[in-house]
Amino acid sequence: MRGADLLRDRGKHAEAVRVYDQWLRDHPFDPIAWNHKGMCLRALGDPAGAMQCFEQALLHDSGCWSALNNKGALLRDEALLPEAVEAFSVAVALTLDPAPRENLAATLTDLGTRLKRVGKSLEAISKYEEALEVKADFAPAWFNLGFALAEENRMEEAVKSYLKALEARPDYLEALCNLGVIYKDSGRLDEAIACYERARACSPNCEIVNANLVSLQRG
Repeated sequence: MRGADLLRDRGKHAEAVRVYDQWLRDHPFDPIAWNHKGMCLRALGDPAGAMQCFEQALLHDSGCWSALNNKGALLRDEALLPEAVEAFSVAVALTLDPAPRENLAATLTDLGTRLKRVGKSLEAISKYEEALEVKADFAPAWFNLGFALAEENRMEEAVKSYLKALEARPDYLEALCNLGVIYKDSGRLDEAIACYERARACSPNCEIVNANLVSLQRG
């Protein structure tokens, strides 16, 4: 199977699938081979075939966290977010590898955004907080939490969330801009200017950032 893995690592997914098939004819209960074949099929744009492989891997080893993680990623690709959360959650319980935890936090954040788009702001906030329980330094969850809190007029909490996002990702342009808006609207002009100066350093050619900064500096 090493030859198939080498082909997969080199991006030769179709060739790797053929070698995995040869291996699986003689070793049909090998969960790693099924998982790796599924990864190749996903890369080749065959989600149904990939899912069948991940399910076979889990049939032969229910503790194969990598297959669960790959299954969750495939479900997330298909916008089946609750099902993806379930797969990632089981994977997180099985391994210390950071990948499933990152994926779980991202999917919970996506779920929060889906809820916010249909007007369920409080439920969205709960999902963002759940994502942060999974991964406390997940910047997109902090950013989206800040956005949702600002929409609820909970400005001090929004500021804290944006600052947390920036602590995790200092060049988070959107967080800097949104924080600048809150500072400007609350009369904290020096802090607003500082935000936009940081934003300009991150993205010197951003017209909105430059226009807001000039406007603030002119008073």
